[in-house]
Amino acid sequence: MKPIRTALAVSLCMFLLALPAVGQFYPPMTIDPPLLKFLPEDAAFTATVEVSSRAPAYHWPVRVALLKGQTRVEMDISKMEQERKEPAWTDYVGQMKQAGSAQSVSVFSADRKSIFTVLPALKAYMEQTIPEEALSQLRKRPKAQKVEMGTEDVAGRSATKTKLIFSKGDMDVWRTWETPEAIIWAAKDAPGIPLRIEVLNSVGETNTTLVFKDVDFKKPGSELFAPPKGFTKCNQESLMKRIMEKWPKDK
Repeated sequence: MKPIRTALAVSLCMFLLALPAVGQFYPPMTIDPPLLKFLPEDAAFTATVEVSSRAPAYHWPVRVALLKGQTRVEMDISKMEQERKEPAWTDYVGQMKQAGSAQSVSVFSADRKSIFTVLPALKAYMEQTIPEEALSQLRKRPKAQKVEMGTEDVAGRSATKTKLIFSKGDMDVWRTWETPEAIIWAAKDAPGIPLRIEVLNSVGETNTTLVFKDVDFKKPGSELFAPPKGFTKCNQESLMKRIMEKWPKDK
């Protein structure tokens, strides 16, 4: 069976992978199975998540909502802080702001069998169908061994520190061969809600760190994971055309 990423290569930008700018649209973050396996299956909350990557090094606050395996990420490329900026980065971000592509929303919904990419400034969105082959893999949630590592404070809150280690037998599911382990700090006063996650790669290095802040324990509304009302549905070509119509012209 092909891995999930093979089946979804066109439609998913993996949350744990910093992709370079492509043309006039920076690929949005998507929380999908490689990260979902470290979260409770029935997780339902909203939070600001500060994402830090080791290579390439960046820090990026995004707004995240989860509802039982459905995810929503609201991002603004102008808020990304890179350790080493390309000389033209500031100009590029300014151009995206003018064109309406600096802010984006990604929605991953196995329930709807779709991934949505939304550009709020343009009131437009693109829907891409999750192939049935990938959906069948999503139903095979891998199981992890839990290793308790004590209690620590995270941002003034007491947290249970646990390492999740996934079985080698599940390495072909949910991209587990790339992210087989994670260390999770879960709030003691709200079991199952993470305060911090360090995702480890296959050699035990921390690839990505996620710090959860301003957590709202109220269950997000289902409308957050559906196509936005009043927005125009586009395919990839027509969405890019909308961006280019507002892209700054060369002087």
